[in-house]
Amino acid sequence: IGLKIAYLEAREERLKSLDRAVWGFYRHKRPAFCASTGLFFLGWIAEALEVYVIIWYLGGPAMALSAISIGALSVFIKSSTFFIPGSLGAQDGGNLLLLNAFGYSDVTGITFALLRRFRELVWIGIGLLCLALVGGRQREFRKVAHTTQAMVPNTFSSLSPLDSAEVACTPVLRKAHFWQRNARVSLNERQRKMLNRVLDGFKGNLTAGKWAVIAKCSIPTAQRDIKELIDQGLLVRNEGESENTSYSIAAQ
Repeated sequence: IGLKIAYLEAREERLKSLDRAVWGFYRHKRPAFCASTGLFFLGWIAEALEVYVIIWYLGGPAMALSAISIGALSVFIKSSTFFIPGSLGAQDGGNLLLLNAFGYSDVTGITFALLRRFRELVWIGIGLLCLALVGGRQREFRKVAHTTQAMVPNTFSSLSPLDSAEVACTPVLRKAHFWQRNARVSLNERQRKMLNRVLDGFKGNLTAGKWAVIAKCSIPTAQRDIKELIDQGLLVRNEGESENTSYSIAAQ
């Protein structure tokens, strides 16, 4: 027991963080929780609809309540036989017995079980195809990561290929997140252009004079543009500078 308590104490902060995340989700993201619950319920309804359609096409008397019951109980059968690889035999036999219990013939039950199994095989095939496509993209990503590491060895020599690529992509992600957060902020073309220059890695300090030269405007116009961005919380003055005040992107 002492070892278990020590194990939990060593991970106390992580567990508290997880607890706060779960609590925050249910407290502040109730619409998302309700939406996910609704989609899960629609998934159950879709499975019941599948059962209804299969039985109807097989010529059996299709009833909504029977379809819902068969769909729910077939999930119970599948989960009860999880220890059998692919639930081979057990799931099919269970579906046969299930339909017999609802008054359907053996032929209807066997055909129903085979059609459900065929549907699973189709989904497995689609999943394998998606896995192959994702695997190809991951190989390309690793190739780019190795290339990046080879081009900038001093920066990424101590990092793995994936970590190197993450470091290389950080400015791009930072820029994307910046514009995502400030998508509704009203900006003129000069301000948008200069913010992109700073986010892309502006060399040196950004001053009103440099702004005027790059944006091709007067210094008073540059100062007015900068003041608007400061008021909107997008730029901040760099501290400790009495002359040639410089500016940088505000932390968000």
